[in-house]
Amino acid sequence: MTVPDGFNYVAPTTTDVTSAPDPSVVGQPVTFTAVVADVPPTAGTPTGSVTFDFGDGPPVASAAPAGGAATISHTYTSATGFTVTATCDGGPSFLSSSGTDAQTVNGAATTTAVVSSPNPSLVSDPVTVTTTVSPVAPGAGTPTGLTADPPPRRAPPRPPRGGGTSGWR
Repeated sequence: MTVPDGFNYVAPTTTDVTSAPDPSVVGQPVTFTAVVADVPPTAGTPTGSVTFDFGDGPPVASAAPAGGAATISHTYTSATGFTVTATCDGGPSFLSSSGTDAQTVNGAATTTAVVSSPNPSLVSDPVTVTTTVSPVAPGAGTPTGLTADPPPRRAPPRPPRGGGTSGWR
């Protein structure tokens, strides 16, 4: 805004960042909202663009504020805590400002399916055991790590001599 004597006044702003859901899980989309407001006694709605840094490396993303708020979605691929920064450039009549939000991302729950083939089998048959680990919604992606399959079985359990319990050997 230009005032008498050629002085150009640029109003200060604040940027407040929120996220939902928080905490989230790996593969679940998170919605970030940056609310940009003028600082009283100034009046008006800041314009320009809001740039979001999600805290997990490039790329950053920009969104235009509508009615003073910019909203964007992001999906994390690893479980940890992230600091999200939103920066509004203020447009021609307002100063830039930034805000942060802490986003917690937990590992997604998984299910494990075990299938053997052939099933049923005979004692002398070679058996292939396949283990499949999948994320439970709202998680997504491909779980990583190892599964611990039991060792191959050679003989069925025998009753113990003199009582007690028995297991595979």
